[in-house]
Amino acid sequence: MFRRTLVCLAMAVAAAGFAASPVSAAQPGGVQPNIVGGKPAAEGAYPFMVSVQEKGAPGNGRDRHFCGGSLISPWVVLTAAHCAAGAKPESVQVVVGTTVLSSDAGEKRDIQQIAVHPKYKFPNYDAAVLILKQPVANVDSPLLPTAGTDALERPGTTSRVIGWGNTIEQSPGNPGNGNVSYPDRLQEVDVPIISRTECRVSYPDTKIDDTLVCAGVSHKDSCQGDSGGPLMVKATLDDGRKAWFQLGVVSGGDGCAATGAPGYYSRLGNAEINNFIRQFA
Repeated sequence: MFRRTLVCLAMAVAAAGFAASPVSAAQPGGVQPNIVGGKPAAEGAYPFMVSVQEKGAPGNGRDRHFCGGSLISPWVVLTAAHCAAGAKPESVQVVVGTTVLSSDAGEKRDIQQIAVHPKYKFPNYDAAVLILKQPVANVDSPLLPTAGTDALERPGTTSRVIGWGNTIEQSPGNPGNGNVSYPDRLQEVDVPIISRTECRVSYPDTKIDDTLVCAGVSHKDSCQGDSGGPLMVKATLDDGRKAWFQLGVVSGGDGCAATGAPGYYSRLGNAEINNFIRQFA
């Protein structure tokens, strides 16, 4: 059920000083989010997108990537708690503004501090921030929800999720039949927001409360390697400009893109999650 629990394993290995590629970490067991049913993102379309990587691991950025994130201020990256819990700042590095992981594009930053929501218990309160040692300037970050933006979560609203996760559909109970495919280029997919009531029907044994927002449709979803990345809706501001609002953080789900099993995301409109993030951003 937990698309992202194996990321925690990768983090524990990295914290212990050993290398574990995201591909090896995604072998049999739980499944984490990756983009399924989407398409490659255009170069520079999401300058705030972050690749969270194992610092010092062998290979290129594609080999070191294990989670996504979003730059929400020059000093702060937002990601999932299950990507960061138990990790040491010196074991993690982020790359901001790259589209192709194996390239040298983007800006690398070391981590000064990791803060996980104090009430985190997967999948609830699945949010964490990475405080950078040096800022990343001149990046338009996604906007965070406020009390007036709840309408963006209306069921049926089209949202977008981006990431470098697995692109092969995963069946519940038999994730991917052992097959995985991790793209080098950032992927994007549009998925509808679904009601919490409908989501609870899909996950009767999971606490689907107001710390989570659900989205997905058959054959389109996030998957392994997408954990921590943003779930977003584009909306028009009062001055007529269009901007991305980040509604959620990729958290979990049963399989990937399976019928009747949408993804669930840490809900940034939740007051406790929102307040936690804003004390750093």
